[in-house]
Amino acid sequence: MKPASKFILNRYRPLILIMLLIAACLLAPRLRQVAQLAIQPSNVEAAALHGEAAVEQLKKEGSYSSLAAAMNAARYHLTPSTGQTWQAPNPAQQFSASFSRDGVRIEEKQSVRPQWQLGMKLVGYGYGSQIEPASKGEMTATGNRVEIAKSAITEWYANKPEGLEQGFTLSAPPARDGTGSHNDRLRL
Repeated sequence: MKPASKFILNRYRPLILIMLLIAACLLAPRLRQVAQLAIQPSNVEAAALHGEAAVEQLKKEGSYSSLAAAMNAARYHLTPSTGQTWQAPNPAQQFSASFSRDGVRIEEKQSVRPQWQLGMKLVGYGYGSQIEPASKGEMTATGNRVEIAKSAITEWYANKPEGLEQGFTLSAPPARDGTGSHNDRLRL
């Protein structure tokens, strides 16, 4: 160390020590609070609870409702499957849905071998006799919802405890055939 820097260090040492002491005094109460929270008996006891006692503790803290809602919602979320498909279990209605770019397949999940299956594929949409064919779509899935974007129409499904909700969103109305027919058609 150079003599000049040694002189500065020696000259300001008392000031540096006083500043460190002040910082320690200011931080000490907060550090004590953090340490006490970590070892509070109620936190340790709550972490060890099981069954009905744990449920009662969560209700007392006001956490039970939001936790139960989040857990229930997670039961209906879509999960990726093989290839370009998504799976959606529906425990309340006892079925499972499988989504691909082509459409949806729903099957019963009460037994090992499904007693029934249902498949739906959007073939086209339009007015009267002028039906536009629907192309294979691009899929996106978030939470309990999957969307299959096909040219000017988006087919969507929402997996809920009440069942599987299906809907369609048009980016623009389809062309009319000019015959005066205003009957909307959707072919599945």
